[in-house]
Amino acid sequence: GRALRQPGVARLTITNFAFSFSVAQLETVFALYMLSRFGYDAFAVAMILFGMAIVMGGVQGGAMRRLSALFGERALIRTGALALAAAFAATPLTPNVPWLLAALALAAGGRAVLQPSLMTLASFRTEAHTRGSTMGTFQSAAALARVFGPFVAGLAFDMAIGAPFAIATAASLLVFALATTLPAPAEVAAEPDVA
Repeated sequence: GRALRQPGVARLTITNFAFSFSVAQLETVFALYMLSRFGYDAFAVAMILFGMAIVMGGVQGGAMRRLSALFGERALIRTGALALAAAFAATPLTPNVPWLLAALALAAGGRAVLQPSLMTLASFRTEAHTRGSTMGTFQSAAALARVFGPFVAGLAFDMAIGAPFAIATAASLLVFALATTLPAPAEVAAEPDVA
């Protein structure tokens, strides 16, 4: 509660929840989706997820420092959220696997720029002596999303094969909307610590 009362922390925590909730939709039903739609087995699905991880690692390891310096964290969060929303919306509409892979690559790139940028803003949200509690609260939101996200995704998938992706799209657009109100690191540094 004390961490959430600090300026901006509640917004960052809600944004992290929405982001993690959106990603959980894809992660929960992806194997079922690929089996149902394209007949892919577990190994083929694992290879696709491995490819997405390579894209994310390449972006985060090779481009994040430069992108952050050029555009700033808030712009990267908005860009990543829009990329995720577009990818999630396109996934159930793709006519074949190559188009699906393109959508998933876009999702991986969006996640790669969004997640570290959000963590950077959270780390600047507090003074050093309270950073642990603030980051713990911030990360707890992601853990909570990974409790409710799979539950919602499973129910939605039972109703319609594309429903989890629609939910993920809506959650990503919420991240984009929330990102417009998040503070920049420079603004955070100027604020006094709140006891």
